[in-house]
Amino acid sequence: MAKVIWTRKALDKFTELAMLTDLEVQIIETRVKGMTISQQAIHFGMSESSVSRVIKNIKKKYDMVQPHCPELLPPRRNSKQEEYMDTH
Repeated sequence: MAKVIWTRKALDKFTELAMLTDLEVQIIETRVKGMTISQQAIHFGMSESSVSRVIKNIKKKYDMVQPHCPELLPPRRNSKQEEYMDTH
């Protein structure tokens, strides 16, 4: 499995295929920039559990649409950095 390289083209395709909400787009964009859940919670005025719930939904949507565009969206895997961001 390859790590997803979030280019603008890949992000736009994923947003389109998964029909992400505005909040999901904002969460994934700040996530790509390296914000942790704690930082996102502060930034969006949400609880950490709410941000985690949105991220969980984004991951589910990614796994559903990934097979439809494997050239831009490789199968997902957690990196150590992502695991750190998920827990902080």
